[in-house]
Amino acid sequence: MLKYIIFVCTLLAPTTSFADDGTGNGNWDGFQLGISGGIGIMSGSDDIGNEQSLSSGIAGVFAGYSHSFNRVVVGLEADVNLSNFTSSTNASRSKAQWNAIGTARIGYDVGGILPYLSIGIGLLAMK
Repeated sequence: MLKYIIFVCTLLAPTTSFADDGTGNGNWDGFQLGISGGIGIMSGSDDIGNEQSLSSGIAGVFAGYSHSFNRVVVGLEADVNLSNFTSSTNASRSKAQWNAIGTARIGYDVGGILPYLSIGIGLLAMK
């Protein structure tokens, strides 16, 4: 049976992007498409002290759009990732197969650098 866990992610620390159109202000308008990949590592313990470490390759795609209002930039982005995190105990086995994340961001162009804050929601498929 496929279980879905919905969680809300809030980025508290600002992130920075770079762009330059030759005027000293960045050109942030338009669509973004891309692929992503990497390795995910999780470790921790449960309430009764069992410790576990999990790792998996992660591959995905993302798409987004940003628009400038003078120096204020707003944007939306969505990404979908595949993974193979698997956890086994004597009583059960679970596997995280994919996740999808949607984020909204707002930033301020400070001369070709865009510090921004983002907030989003994610969906994780486990079986």
